[in-house]
Amino acid sequence: MLLVKDDAHDNMNIKAAYLHLLTDVMTSVAVVGGGLLMYYFGLFWVDPLISALIALYLIWASFGLVRESSAILMQFTPKGVNIEDVIKVIEEEKEIKNAHHIHIWKLDDNHIHLEAHLDFNEDVALSESNRVIDTLEKKLHDSFDIEHTTFQCEYARDDNKEVIA
Repeated sequence: MLLVKDDAHDNMNIKAAYLHLLTDVMTSVAVVGGGLLMYYFGLFWVDPLISALIALYLIWASFGLVRESSAILMQFTPKGVNIEDVIKVIEEEKEIKNAHHIHIWKLDDNHIHLEAHLDFNEDVALSESNRVIDTLEKKLHDSFDIEHTTFQCEYARDDNKEVIA
């Protein structure tokens, strides 16, 4: 249990293993303590109390882990990433008129991905759009820790320009 404790903060799988091991240790200690109380003092009500306390602790300790893993599986926008702020950073580039159809999600504990449509002001060459994308990728990584982007570059395309997140 102590070997995985430090890594439990950075990795959801290690955190789950740590909680499992911690619960095993707590259960073992509680069972021995409860057994001693029943044997020496005849306090048989301690057994169901210990069982209920262990069950309540498991529910409490697991709730955050279930919520976090569900958010990843459902591809929610990660906490701490505001879509409006991301749009503001994207639209700071003078070549970009509009960013829309944005999707930001976490692939796992540490990797944030983004996909979006970029509506350019002018019909730029592919090399110019690559330069803009390179700049955006650096800014988005530095500002929001977004590690992977997929941009659909557009010019004068007749599609819905609303932010659909």
